[in-house]
Amino acid sequence: MMLASLKLSNSVSRCAFRSSSYLLRSSESGGLIVGNNENNYYHGIRSFASISALIKELRASTGAPMMECKKALEAVDGGDLEEAAKWLRTNGSAKVLSKVSGREASEGLVGICFSSSDESEDSDVAAIVKVSSETDFASRSEAFFNLVKNVAEATMKVVDDDDDVSCGIIVVWLSLLSNVVDDDDDDDDDNNNINNKTSNNNCEGAYSVDVNQLLSIAVDNGNDGSSNTLKDTLEEAVLAIRENLSISQATAVRKTTDNSILAGYVHGKVCDFAGTSAALVEIASIAPNNNREDMKEIGKKLAMHVVAAKPTYLSPSDIPEDVLQKEKTILMEQMTDSGKPAHILEKIVNGRLRKFYESVCLTEQAHLVEEGNPKISKALAQHGVEVKFFKYNSILP
Repeated sequence: MMLASLKLSNSVSRCAFRSSSYLLRSSESGGLIVGNNENNYYHGIRSFASISALIKELRASTGAPMMECKKALEAVDGGDLEEAAKWLRTNGSAKVLSKVSGREASEGLVGICFSSSDESEDSDVAAIVKVSSETDFASRSEAFFNLVKNVAEATMKVVDDDDDVSCGIIVVWLSLLSNVVDDDDDDDDDNNNINNKTSNNNCEGAYSVDVNQLLSIAVDNGNDGSSNTLKDTLEEAVLAIRENLSISQATAVRKTTDNSILAGYVHGKVCDFAGTSAALVEIASIAPNNNREDMKEIGKKLAMHVVAAKPTYLSPSDIPEDVLQKEKTILMEQMTDSGKPAHILEKIVNGRLRKFYESVCLTEQAHLVEEGNPKISKALAQHGVEVKFFKYNSILP
């Protein structure tokens, strides 16, 4: 019986030794390997505490769930955090996108960004962007704030990086769920050319943006000064937030004249640069020796008015002819049975059109922020300025 117990004890000891050798085996580099596979992701990690720390660090930098981070570290060699983050973008984002695709994204934020971070200096370029999410809770997260900022900065860079864009605005419409564009697509549609003019009611010239160009722009990742492309940033945001996110609209404007300034206003702010609605305006001096600080204040008040009044067009001359004719037809039909002569009806229609202009044209509206509510065009003229451009956007309907 004693001999049998001794044999069993020796057997257990050998098993325990083999087990410990399997779990904690010295590597040539002096580290420890968990398991007997030289390519195991724990290679070189000196303690299980380090493993947990790596998962925690990867989760903090990407926002991905703990198990996704663990899978990513298992898939790369040596616990390389950078490679694990790439794995998450490639595999984790694709999985999340497939789940959230098609879900309604009616919340989000509108953000404004200027090329100069110093408020005392004039900015040559500015951007206003609308980024959507499924819930307002998600849009109030730090990850979403960073996404809005990165989209705005990338949109401004499209203007800065293209010397051929000499005037006006760039308008971008794209969706995160279609951000992976086929590189073999040889579609030469003119609408994808950055130098092609498109219709815009509020500027002398507008240009459509190639989606590939926008998504390929490098943006600051906010961690260590390094940068990712906007496409990578979008994918990381989806992975972290786990919702259907979309860039609903992005507009950038460069000053059209040296004597103009760009100004903006954000309503319902949730951070320094974003809120539930916002407006961006460009005003130019038409009088000598206009004070730049005074012009900035005038521009900010005009942007506040735009948010409140929500005009559609800059002036009556910017209303498309088909829209104007449709309105005239509606007004004429309303007076069909009036029995009045045609020339009288024409005068009545023109009078009612003025009311229509006041509802949709910025220059014809009463200034809601200036004391006494003067007409916008008259108020600006008194200050010796004119409005060159405006853009309004809102998450709210």
